[in-house]
Amino acid sequence: MVYFAIVHDHLGLREAIAALLGAAGSPSRGFGSTEEFMSSPKMAEAACLVFDLRLPGIDGLALRQGAVAFFRKPFGEAEFLGVVGRTWQTRPEPVDAVRRHQAKAQ
Repeated sequence: MVYFAIVHDHLGLREAIAALLGAAGSPSRGFGSTEEFMSSPKMAEAACLVFDLRLPGIDGLALRQGAVAFFRKPFGEAEFLGVVGRTWQTRPEPVDAVRRHQAKAQ
């Protein structure tokens, strides 16, 4: 199942973003770190990433290639949902950026 991947080290924010996306009818899964996301067998099913740039370990900068928007926290719900809605329709391939990062690390 294709979904939004939420990569954030703060559980409360992951849950809030998941609830916001869920209310808009968009499926999502939360990950506490870039490493957790990258090691997930479901990584390839992520159609869109919502991530924090400042993460422990491998930070969100490793995921930002191909980003269509950046938000400063706190961000407005309407603006956020507008951008993710448009992104969902175009379905970029953010996982490719993660795979490139993994290949560089090896």
